[in-house]
Amino acid sequence: MSSEAQELMDMATEAVRRGDDREAAECYQEAAVTYCKAGLRASALLPILCAISVFLRNGLPQRAKSALADADKIVEDLNGVGVEEHTLESIRMRRQQVNYELSQVAGPTPVVAPKQGDETKTGSDETKTNGEASSTQATAP
Repeated sequence: MSSEAQELMDMATEAVRRGDDREAAECYQEAAVTYCKAGLRASALLPILCAISVFLRNGLPQRAKSALADADKIVEDLNGVGVEEHTLESIRMRRQQVNYELSQVAGPTPVVAPKQGDETKTGSDETKTNGEASSTQATAP
């Protein structure tokens, strides 16, 4: 089973070289599943991290977030046993990248301007000049 997973990793690497990110992501995910089926859950983290990178590169932060949740579940199930520190650090870095990308997709919080005619006049807005009420409402050119 682990040789099958390694073959899938090799196929994914080749797909990346060809620029076929879709195939690469599918191979990485299949390799992760294959490692898990073989009982090598910690080994599944590398292809998951690779898939996350492919998703982020292609503007798919939701898919990256889902794959990151899979990685978190594996680490949690293993209680971190057998997971190298640099792998945990890679997961933390990918989490930051995913969160950043998701925040960019959501965009900045919009500032809602009041609808024309909804402004309420207060204070100096109500002062009269030459018999007319002044207003802060802008008129369209």
